[in-house]
Formats: sequence, structure tokens, C-alpha cells
Amino acid sequence: MLRTALFLASILCTVGIAAAADQPRSAPDVLLLPRRDGVEWSDGQSSGKLHAGMSVDLLSREGDRIWTGRGWVAADDVIPVADAIALFTARIDQQPTAFDYLSRARANFHVRNLAAAIDDCNRSLALDHRNGYALSLRARCHLAAGDLHAAIWDANQAVHLDSEIAATWYARAHVNFSTGNQDQALADVQRAIELDSKSASALELRGRIFAQQGNLTGAIDDFTAALKIHPDHLPALNNRANVFFKHGDYGRAIADYTRALEIEGPHADVLTNRAMAYTKTGDIDRAIADLDEALRLRPDYNKAQSHRAQLAQDQAPASAK
Repeated sequence: MLRTALFLASILCTVGIAAAADQPRSAPDVLLLPRRDGVEWSDGQSSGKLHAGMSVDLLSREGDRIWTGRGWVAADDVIPVADAIALFTARIDQQPTAFDYLSRARANFHVRNLAAAIDDCNRSLALDHRNGYALSLRARCHLAAGDLHAAIWDANQAVHLDSEIAATWYARAHVNFSTGNQDQALADVQRAIELDSKSASALELRGRIFAQQGNLTGAIDDFTAALKIHPDHLPALNNRANVFFKHGDYGRAIADYTRALEIEGPHADVLTNRAMAYTKTGDIDRAIADLDEALRLRPDYNKAQSHRAQLAQDQAPASAK
């Protein structure tokens, strides 16, 4: 699953960093795109609009409206990303618009069809060359494709053209973080959060930056804030578990790893991380069970192999050592 790949990519190494009162309980999320420019959302206290290139998550549904974490939207105003490529392709075939090209680009980016996403961004920009959303999405596509030079250029241009939208700052923050420019990444993502305080992804990114800088309390606060907006946000959940582990709070780390496994199913990385937390608490039987399951999923996983071998050695009788 693509979502799984994105989740696992957020785990950086070893065990380390890789709402309104009437908010309903979260449900399995589905990525949604606006069918038109300017789709409105509201949580009863604040409101905003969705533009081309933006996406929201379906967290629950109540009648003809959907809760997205940032607010309610009319169900008829959004479309699941799985259906978006066909919809926007049909529109483009009839009469191409910058909105439809950019919306299809966002859908292609989600399924990691990066070449098609970049091409659609180019076509959108040909019709509207001053669109910061298109430049910021193209920057993220270039970053995912490993073209750092193009990613940096697009990210800087996006901020220059549209400095009052969060998406441009978020994209540049991603690029700067990926290139090791943590100070600039932090400044960029903080500006993104100032412009859009309901972005779980921006909060999660700032949490990762804080964690890299050793600000574990700030990282936990940001991951927790992201999870209040999107309770099943896997990168925030997993990275908070990693920070809890670094903090020596093994019980909370185990709880977060367990929740991540409940949401997405068994993964060798998360099982191994949970095994290491179980080991710290002295629960060796559960640690071994997790490691055995991790190795069943990935028999050549060195991290699980080495930890499993160490536990076996520790448990061996003294005469066998």
C-alpha cells in the first residue's frame, strides 16, 4: 500500500525520528480533493476554503457532510483521490483548465506517478504561471523524484509568488529539511503553521525538526497536536512513539506503536521498535514475539535479526554462553 510506504518512510533510523468539542470519532481515512476551487470548510468556529492542489482526509461522515480534521465539508464538494484522476481527465478532455490539471497532478502525486504529476503541474502553470500551489506541488514532486535542484528552485519561486498561503511555506520546509537546512526548514514550517494552524502535516513536520534538534518536549507537543486534528495520522503517531522511547517513556511508546499497528497492520519496522520498548520494560516474551513476527515479514531485516540474537544470547544458560 502506498500509504504504508509513506508511513514507513517517516521512520528515520533505529528508534528515532526518521478540535471542536463535537468532533466525532475518527474513522479510516480517505484522501479527498475539492471538485471545484474554493470549496468551503467550517468547524463552527472558524472556516476556510480548499483550492486546487489541496487535499483533506475523510475522518468520519455524518449525513451529507464530512469531517476532515480541519472542519466539515459538503460531501458533494469533494471526491476521493482514487476517483479523482478519472474525473479530472474527463474534464480536461472537454475543456482544460489550470484547476483540473493541478487537481489531477495532486492525485497523481498521491499514487506516486511523479512524471505524470510534474507534467500536469507544467500544464497547469502554462495556463496560470503565477500559481503558487502548482509550484509548491511540483517542488514536492521533484523532491520525491530526487531532483533537489529543481525542488529548491520551485519551492523558492512558490514562496516568492504566494507568500500568504501555507502550502508554499510547507513545501519549502520539506525541501529544506530534506537537504539538511534545519534552521530554514523550521522557519518555513512555523510560517506555514501561522497561516494554517489546522495542518496536521505541518505540525508533524515541525515535530520531526524539533526531534532532530533535540527538542523532545516540543516534538511531542507537535505530534500530539497533529493527532488531535487527525487521530490516525501515522507519521505523527509513529514519530511520537519514537520520541517517547528516546525520552524513556516506554509505556507510552508501546501504546503508540500498538495503535499504529492497529491502524495499518503488521510492519517489521514498527514491530521491531515495539520489541525494543518491550525489552526496556523487561517484557522479553512480548519482545521476542514481535521480533519473530517482524522477521517473518522481513527475514533479512538486520535490525530485528541483531536484537533477536542479543535476546537469545541474554536468555541462554550461563554454561552455553
